[in-house]
Amino acid sequence: TKPLLYSPPISIDVNFSLETKYGDGSKITGQASNAPDTTDYNFIENLLDINTIFDNGIFISTQLEYSDPPIFGKSVNGLNNFVVDYMGGNYSVKLGNIYSLYGRGLSLNMAQNQNIDYDNSVTGIECKYTLNDFNFFGIWGKAEFDYRSNPAFIQTDLRLDNDLYFIGLEYYHDKIGIFQYS
Repeated sequence: TKPLLYSPPISIDVNFSLETKYGDGSKITGQASNAPDTTDYNFIENLLDINTIFDNGIFISTQLEYSDPPIFGKSVNGLNNFVVDYMGGNYSVKLGNIYSLYGRGLSLNMAQNQNIDYDNSVTGIECKYTLNDFNFFGIWGKAEFDYRSNPAFIQTDLRLDNDLYFIGLEYYHDKIGIFQYS
């Protein structure tokens, strides 16, 4: 007789991260004299990251935000970012808010920095396929990139429509390094 081994049908790992920022006071709006102008300034921001990893290669990441008023930018109450990532064998597919780095950030560098209200991600799809020492990749997505004409502004005042079609190839050599064409 063979011993019976129990194998659960699926295993899940979930982790949570909460970041809260609160401030109440005054901010200086003009420093042209010895009596600078001040205004009331308060903010509250809550960022809840929920990451779920399944044993079948699926990773789901969500970021919920409640900021009313935020430190910078517009008030948000709800889903801020969402990504579904699947890794299997020698390929991966990512759907949602895409944050990627290629060419050590010189070819493509998409990141989020909540401290300065910066997010240049696109909503779309990223695909990667690895064959021996070659890595083929592509990203397709769209976004509206909000930015400031003056870094001191609390709210963004400029917008850029962003369509991204990015494909490329990386070659890894153990002695020479990485070669990339995109």
